[in-house]
Amino acid sequence: MSDYPLFVAFPYVALFLLLIGTPLRYFLNEGGREKLANAYLTSKALFWGPLPLRVGILGLAGAFVVDLAFARQLVQWGGYSTRALLLDGAVLAFGISALAGLGMAFRQHLSDRDLREASRPADVIALTLLLAMIGSAVAIVVIYRWSSSWSSVTLVPYLHSIVRLEPRPELIAGLPFAVKLHIFSMFLLAAVAPFGHLCHLAAYPLYRAAAPLLDLLSSLGERAAELGRKGLLALSEWREQEFK
Repeated sequence: MSDYPLFVAFPYVALFLLLIGTPLRYFLNEGGREKLANAYLTSKALFWGPLPLRVGILGLAGAFVVDLAFARQLVQWGGYSTRALLLDGAVLAFGISALAGLGMAFRQHLSDRDLREASRPADVIALTLLLAMIGSAVAIVVIYRWSSSWSSVTLVPYLHSIVRLEPRPELIAGLPFAVKLHIFSMFLLAAVAPFGHLCHLAAYPLYRAAAPLLDLLSSLGERAAELGRKGLLALSEWREQEFK
């Protein structure tokens, strides 16, 4: 099967769904801020509850961001086997922590009736994709040596090419299945996030921070509409008096 649909076309579909679908969830919300607050609490319980999960995801996310920003420096720094082992060891430790936290999250989802009823099918899919994404990351570190070094010259340039709108799937064409599973799970998770509670984990704090500005703009919009209606009414009355 060609890699083009999975690693060239689909990443843009996933990013479109994430960047457009998440704001639409808030724009089309009919339950008010209380409903959004409840959705945020559900997202925290599902995806941010167990401490090992939080530690693992924060560590992996931090490593991912550093790898994206300083890929060349990491290759040079990790050129010695001891340093490469340290990098891989850190990723492995955070990955195992995240997997343990995911196991706790799945157990909580199954045992907590209220949480199970509040969740959506997309939430279970998102948890499963997180398991696939983190599990494949751990497998890459365990099975393939110096993954922190060669990922900086293959995976990171591929992701950069996606951002630049110049996708280069040839960079990952020859990589192991575990690497491709890791990449595809990441994009599929982005596509699924707006359909469940996962999107609220990051979007709701931003929404709360912007709430005063949104309220001000809404108030100004209502005031402008009221002034416009009064102006049209005054103009209509003036014209009626002119033609009498």
